[in-house]
Amino acid sequence: MAEGDHGGIARRRRTNEIDLGFLLFLFFLYRPHHPEFSVTNLHIVKMNLTSSADSPSHLVTLFNLIVIAKNPNNHLIFFYDPFIVTVFSNFVPVGNGSITALTSDKNN
Repeated sequence: MAEGDHGGIARRRRTNEIDLGFLLFLFFLYRPHHPEFSVTNLHIVKMNLTSSADSPSHLVTLFNLIVIAKNPNNHLIFFYDPFIVTVFSNFVPVGNGSITALTSDKNN
């Protein structure tokens, strides 16, 4: 930058101020809230521990899990990728699985 050339700095500062102003406008327009998640039911359908002298113990579990996702926003929709769920008992993992992709519509 040439000496005395402060125009670039001023333009960047104005752009940053406009960006911040626009973000504040969007924030006050939409008033976003965090989504809420709750587990309403966890049912152990099957749990089988097998062990033998020549192999380590093996635990097989089957869980039914109901997760509720609540979106309190009037104008925003959340899209979630599939994710992994692990169930622990006393810090020991006893099962894992996946939840498929989902959409949390506005005000649901």
